[in-house]
Amino acid sequence: MGWNCSAECNNPGITRSDSCIVDSTGCIYLRGTGGLNPLIDRGKEFLFKGVVKKFNNTCYLKVVKADEIR
Repeated sequence: MGWNCSAECNNPGITRSDSCIVDSTGCIYLRGTGGLNPLIDRGKEFLFKGVVKKFNNTCYLKVVKADEIR
């Protein structure tokens, strides 16, 4: 998780406060963090609730809520 997304994540670069999450299935850009801190919460598992949006021909998740699951 963090703002410097890998190239395969297709970062639309909406704002510098946004981030990306990566797992074994791929990567997605997040608009808003749901209260997460990329430095403290790295490596934890979360369930994200949000709305899929599109900007600059790239899909991203506008986060409404993030709950830690582990």
